[in-house]
Amino acid sequence: MTLEANHGKTLNNIYEAVAILFSLLREDLIYSDMHSYRYTCVKQEGYHSYTELFRIRFGDKYTCDSLGRCIPSGAKTINLH
Repeated sequence: MTLEANHGKTLNNIYEAVAILFSLLREDLIYSDMHSYRYTCVKQEGYHSYTELFRIRFGDKYTCDSLGRCIPSGAKTINLH
């Protein structure tokens, strides 16, 4: 991706750039600090992948299902039908 119209696909606004950034973060392709203020492509001290940040914040209380949704890992399910 580039901001120039003569090289590949252009980014039209900052929201598209942030969407790409967070997609890369969710795929564990980049690392961020605890507050997602700074990012890096190389694992460094103080930077974590999305999976590591999820485990730091939620521990084993929550997990992600096959669709990427956060669900409680120990809660009982209820049939509402």
